[in-house]
Amino acid sequence: MKKRLFSFLLIIFAIIFLTGCNSNNKIDLAKKAKLLDWKSVHDEISSNGAKATDYNDQWFIFSGIVSDIEENSCKMFIERDEKGYPLNAISVELKTEELKELKDGQTLSVVGKFKYSNSFTDLKEAFIFPKELYDDEHFQIDLLSSQDRKYTPHYFSEYEYDSNKNKISYTEISYGYTIKGNYQVNQQDIDRYTLKYNDKNQLVSEIRKSFVNKGSGEITAGSKETKYTYNEDGFISTMTVPSIYKGEDFTVYEYTYEKDKDGKIIKGTKKDTRWGDTTYEYDKDGKLTKEIGPTYTYTYKYDGDRLINKKATSNSSGTESENITYYYGVVGIN
Repeated sequence: MKKRLFSFLLIIFAIIFLTGCNSNNKIDLAKKAKLLDWKSVHDEISSNGAKATDYNDQWFIFSGIVSDIEENSCKMFIERDEKGYPLNAISVELKTEELKELKDGQTLSVVGKFKYSNSFTDLKEAFIFPKELYDDEHFQIDLLSSQDRKYTPHYFSEYEYDSNKNKISYTEISYGYTIKGNYQVNQQDIDRYTLKYNDKNQLVSEIRKSFVNKGSGEITAGSKETKYTYNEDGFISTMTVPSIYKGEDFTVYEYTYEKDKDGKIIKGTKKDTRWGDTTYEYDKDGKLTKEIGPTYTYTYKYDGDRLINKKATSNSSGTESENITYYYGVVGIN
């Protein structure tokens, strides 16, 4: 009996030990891996296959869009053609249990060993980038995509940061189509953001330039700047946006706040004389949890400091009008 118990405990110890080693090994590999600039690398080895030897058998971190999920692998890509189809996809070798959790169109960061052979590119022995490293200072983690249950996904890329790690620019892209007669016209909507901060690292200006690409190149659809000021608690005091009303260049919204007995802000109000005020509710860490507007109520959920879900329901009917999930990954290495 004692021998059986000893053997059983030995097996349990071995499983725990090997699982821990595997987890630590993934973290070590991820920390040593380089960021794969697949667009540049693809162009380089396409023009000269011999240059693939500069990358083969090295470990890389790659963030992209998932497609063609199979039992032991999937495809991942970062570019689409004008019709929205994937370009220059990489085959990623993942464990079946990880692949079962994925869905087509989802964004993801993986770590894998680069292998180029006979014009095919693979990431071998790959694994999903460890969640434990999301707050590691070595990596820049940001939004890769957002997906509403009812609408097309939005993808985010081309991030740039300043020396204080403030995000100063990024691009948001979504794909759709319209029907004209018997033809489908594919459309790519592109928003390019430029952000500016004050000496307290508070966002004071957000400029959004919008473009529409219907297969004939980018067309400027407009530019919009939103400006912010802050109170002594670091919460927004005013927000200034271009006005949609004639005779008014800008609309300025003012914010007021309420504090609890410990001096922490728990509620805010945005004044709007035309449509009605919007109220905001905050948790003990100052994160927005609920927004109650004249027409809709929005609820927000977080994983740590990262927003992972935003849901909107109609105030009049209670029906859900929006349910967005946010996906994050590695966009840079510090």
